[in-house]
Amino acid sequence: MRVLGAQEIAAALLSLANLGAHARGLSMLWRGPTRNVRMRAVYTTQGTIAMASWAAAAAFHTRDVGFTEAVDYFLADAVVFSSLVTTLL
Repeated sequence: MRVLGAQEIAAALLSLANLGAHARGLSMLWRGPTRNVRMRAVYTTQGTIAMASWAAAAAFHTRDVGFTEAVDYFLADAVVFSSLVTTLL
C-alpha cells in the first residue's frame, strides 16, 4: 500500500530521522569543543558517508527500484567499511 506515492513510509521517515541525528552530530563536531580533535577529518568522512547512506535508505524505502536498491546497498557497505577503518585508526 502506498501513502503519498511512498511504499514504506515508516521506514523512510525513520531513515530521515537517522539522517537528521547524524547531521546534528556532525554539526556538533564542527561547532563544539572538539574542533581540534586529531581525527576530525576521519569523523567528518565517516559522518558524511553515514548521512549519504541514510538518505539513500530513505529513497529506497520511498521507491523500491533497481537503482535505489543498488545505491542503498552500496552505501550501506561503505558505512560498514568506513566504520571498520575508523575503528582501526
